[in-house]
Amino acid sequence: MEPSDFSLGVKGALYPDRIGKNTKLRDQIEMNISFVLPPVLELVLTSLVENVKHKVNGSLLADYSRFKNERKLHKLSTKPELY
Repeated sequence: MEPSDFSLGVKGALYPDRIGKNTKLRDQIEMNISFVLPPVLELVLTSLVENVKHKVNGSLLADYSRFKNERKLHKLSTKPELY
C-alpha cells in the first residue's frame, strides 16, 4: 500500500463540564479514514456493506413497528372508561 492510498484525519476537542463543584473532562472527536482498495476487494466490501445496511434497515423497521404496536396498546389500556 502506498502512502497516498491511505488517509487518516482526526479532529477533536477536550473541554471541562462543570456541574456544581464537580468537573468532568468531556471530549468530542471526529475521525475519517479513507483508503484505496484493489477492485476485487472493493467489490467484496461493497457487497458486505450493502448486506449490513439491508439488515440494519430491516431491524429498524421491525423495531419501529413493534414500538407503534406497544404504544397503541398502552394508549388503549390507559384510556379512562366512560359510564
